[in-house]
Amino acid sequence: MLISLSNLNRIKAHAKATFPEECCGLLIGNFEEENAIRRNIVRYVAPCVNRLRGDRTQGFEIAADQRYDIEMAAKEYGMSIVGTYHSHTLFGAFPSASDCDATPSLQTMLIVAVNMGVIEEVRAFCKNIDRDISEEQIQFLF
Repeated sequence: MLISLSNLNRIKAHAKATFPEECCGLLIGNFEEENAIRRNIVRYVAPCVNRLRGDRTQGFEIAADQRYDIEMAAKEYGMSIVGTYHSHTLFGAFPSASDCDATPSLQTMLIVAVNMGVIEEVRAFCKNIDRDISEEQIQFLF
């Protein structure tokens, strides 16, 4: 996964601002493929409102209409949704079972672990075509 430091900092700021609730948002960009290896490139970050009807310290939900609007705007610029981001406020930056279930194949899932309002770690994961989850290396765009 490729992302600019400024976009990563926006995600971290969003996670800190919504603590103790989980933040959420969409990763907009495109992908490149080389030697049968696909890599998502995040060009823009679209913060979303956590619409989960329940304990927002333990989950998130992006409203369908908000996701649709962001997806249509991305398409106007020749891009698409390449993943989601969200924070974990009760445990580390690794995906829960519901995170794995909700992530579409070939999309990045960026997770920010926040403890007492302090960012502890950031990790990225991707679901392959076979629906297996693996950690992605986060690299920076310049």
